[in-house]
Amino acid sequence: MKKLFLPFFMFVIAMSLTACGGSNEDEPQGGEGQPEKEHTYTLVYNVWMPADWVKFADVELSIYNPVTDKTTTYDINSADQNMFGTEEAQLFDYYLTTYVYGHQFNQETDFLFYDIATNVKDGMEYKASISVTVNEEKVAALPEDGFYNIAPAVISPYVLNEEGKIQTSFYMSPSKLSVPKDKALQFFRETQAAEPKVKTGTIELGSTSQNK
Repeated sequence: MKKLFLPFFMFVIAMSLTACGGSNEDEPQGGEGQPEKEHTYTLVYNVWMPADWVKFADVELSIYNPVTDKTTTYDINSADQNMFGTEEAQLFDYYLTTYVYGHQFNQETDFLFYDIATNVKDGMEYKASISVTVNEEKVAALPEDGFYNIAPAVISPYVLNEEGKIQTSFYMSPSKLSVPKDKALQFFRETQAAEPKVKTGTIELGSTSQNK
C-alpha cells in the first residue's frame, strides 16, 4: 500500500508546483503596465518685429489653433495691442529674454505678439502667417528726418510644459537696422509686394526640456 501511495503523493506535489509557477507569470513585474503621467502642453506663437512696423503699415496675423482647428486673424495697428508684460505673455518673457542671445527686447522699439493654445498633442500642426499693407496716412505723418528700425518679422511657435519650460526646439536671433525714412518705406513696400511670411510645421515634443 505504501508503495502505491508514494508515487501518487509525488505526482500531487509536482502538479502543485506547476500550478504555482503558472500563477506567478500572470503577476505584473516591477510595476510594468502602469500608465504614464499625462502632461498638459501649451503651444505659444510668438511674433517679433520692430515696433516701427506699425508706424508704416497695417499688420495682419493669421494664426492656426490645432486644438480647436480654427484660424484667427488679428489686425495689428498699434504696438500696444499685445506687448511685453501683457497678462498672457508674462509666463514666457523670462525664457525669451534669457535664451535669445545677443538681443535685448525693448518695449519702446520691439513688438511682441503672443497667441496661446493649451492641451496640444504630439503630431499636431502649427501654422501662422503675417502680411503688411503700407498705410500712406501713417507714412505722411512721420518726420522726414527721422530714423526707423527695420527687420523681417520672426514667427516662433514653441511648446511649454506645466513648469513653463520649452519642450520643443527653439531658436530666435532677431536683429534690426536703423535707417532713414525713405529706406524704411522702401523696405515696407518690398515686404508688402512679397508673399506673406508663413511659418508651418508639426509639433514634435522632446523627451526633456530644452531650457532646464
